[in-house]
Amino acid sequence: MQVEYKADRIRIYRLSTDETISLSIEEAERLRMLLFVAIAEARGFGDIEPAPTVEPGSFKNARGILPWSEGDEKAEGTIRRMCDGKPAESESE
Repeated sequence: MQVEYKADRIRIYRLSTDETISLSIEEAERLRMLLFVAIAEARGFGDIEPAPTVEPGSFKNARGILPWSEGDEKAEGTIRRMCDGKPAESESE
């Protein structure tokens, strides 16, 4: 199967039969949700709702809940330290 995206349509080619299906993005999105619901129901899941769409690069606008001041460890440093299994400076004393 090969999928091709255009501005407002999606075209799906079934390579084995040369069959083509062309759908609007809205139709494709509706079918995707119906497929998710059918799979979830078959697996016994209940409440299903679509996840919100996230804009690419939106993580750059994220803000912390704790105040930050000069000299504090930056978030990327904290994440790297925790992934490496190292304690915080105050914990190692």
